[in-house]
Amino acid sequence: MAASERLLVLEGQVSALRESVRVARDLSAGEEEVQIALWDAFAVRMQLLAVERGFTTSYFRRCPKDYYEMSLEQRRALLGAESVAQLCKSVVFENSRWPEYSSKFGVSDPFSWTYPRYVVMVVQYIRKLDTDGAARMLAARSSELSNEKVPRAAFNLRLAEDVETLTSYGPNAVTLLGTMVQRMPTIVSKHISRLDSIWLGGGQVDLKWHVGVSDLIQTVRPFLGDVAI
Repeated sequence: MAASERLLVLEGQVSALRESVRVARDLSAGEEEVQIALWDAFAVRMQLLAVERGFTTSYFRRCPKDYYEMSLEQRRALLGAESVAQLCKSVVFENSRWPEYSSKFGVSDPFSWTYPRYVVMVVQYIRKLDTDGAARMLAARSSELSNEKVPRAAFNLRLAEDVETLTSYGPNAVTLLGTMVQRMPTIVSKHISRLDSIWLGGGQVDLKWHVGVSDLIQTVRPFLGDVAI
């Protein structure tokens, strides 16, 4: 990379850092988030990814190592969320029927909306994921996109086994900012669309990502589905 190109990259990174600090301050995130935006190397990298992708309401917060041993109410208080309803997770699912049906539908891309092998679903911790409802929704969506009937039987959703290989992030750390995750069809529970903002995984188990819901929907362009009860 030429010196002039490196300079442009650095200027872009500095601009993104300034933007992350501005966002944290504008959203009254607190001094801790401002310091994270400046000095936490991994969080800075994730913030750069967020800014590059077009998010305008992102900031991050470090949590204690025993975060997942806490109750939802304790997590809510720690993050400063208004409600436990704002605590969400990104879960990667595999359609185990894909190897059997993909050739029938002429699909070779495992991340195709037409008939996906992998999908990521964003759901609240306070709700239970409805995999049957999600499968029916995906079958209807696939039928609409392919202009042919895709049966419910073509979908059997189960938790993806090797999440870290698929996403580069381990369990409880999966984030929509990942390169591979961005390729996957994304489904956001319709209940989340009623919230102003949510907290999601930030790429490391003890790093949490705050983002506005309208910002998330506008940037990710997910399918809003009835996938949780």
